[in-house]
Amino acid sequence: MRQKLANYGDFLIRVVTGLIFVIAGYGKLTGIVNFAGMLAGIGFPAASFFAWLVAIVELVGGVLLILGLWTYAAAIALAIVMV
Repeated sequence: MRQKLANYGDFLIRVVTGLIFVIAGYGKLTGIVNFAGMLAGIGFPAASFFAWLVAIVELVGGVLLILGLWTYAAAIALAIVMV
């Protein structure tokens, strides 16, 4: 019983984390000009490129986490974006 509940907990954490990244990535994609401008404003090099990269990684990585596909690779990519 306890192991079964632990599996549901892992699933819930994965889905909630994935949803957070999907929402953040979608927000960045719909406001990509503003996000790129913010990155340029803080002196980030190649702001437009990295704005697109971050938005796509967050959106696709979040979807992969929700679906449970390539979770290790998605988590590594998301961790790198967060750093």
